[in-house]
Amino acid sequence: METLSAQEASAVEALAVSPEIQAANLTKKLNDNPMFIEPALLILNECEQSAEESALVEDAAAVLAHEGKLPVQPLSALVALLVREGALAESVTVDGAAYPGSLQDAFEDESIPEEAEVLIFATVTETGRLVAQAIAPETRAASLLADRPEYARAFQITLEACDQGASTAQLQEALDAAGELRRSERTGVPQVYPSLFANLLKDAGCLRWDHAWITTDLGRQTLTALQGAH
Repeated sequence: METLSAQEASAVEALAVSPEIQAANLTKKLNDNPMFIEPALLILNECEQSAEESALVEDAAAVLAHEGKLPVQPLSALVALLVREGALAESVTVDGAAYPGSLQDAFEDESIPEEAEVLIFATVTETGRLVAQAIAPETRAASLLADRPEYARAFQITLEACDQGASTAQLQEALDAAGELRRSERTGVPQVYPSLFANLLKDAGCLRWDHAWITTDLGRQTLTALQGAH
């Protein structure tokens, strides 16, 4: 009786779970590790058309490095996570022809010549598309406003202050002037700090850091929505 590899077993188990549940679980994992959100979104979008994995990783790394968003963890590990969680499906080719087994099967298949080109391709699944929708910048920004209504005024001040770029000190001054640092009446110590609002907005794609906090195009759209709510 043949035994399944850990990755194959994980894929089989994933098939028993609905795409919606898979997507919710993976989205939570990505939200818990915000540095992986943009790399994951890039990879999922690139795999709408089947992509050869080594080229996919190389090209994605180049894009992310150029944007200063390349995570420390190898992108190959992120691709493996997306496969395990059912967001990507893998297929194998041998000299350009589809191969019915896994990459491990191909390596162990004695009928395949050593000089044959064995490649593995990744294609986004229904689960992957749901995840891509959930972690898209517009969705993350809307979710942030819905989840943190008590910070709406602070978010607005932060985005306004950073429209032309602002240091953390300048941002603190703007928030403090509006009473959004919520200083203790007894001690005068802030109950929250500018980095809280800045990092939440950064994780949602509304701010970026480039020697200063800078409002992004999405941040400006979000600011317009906040201003229209008052």
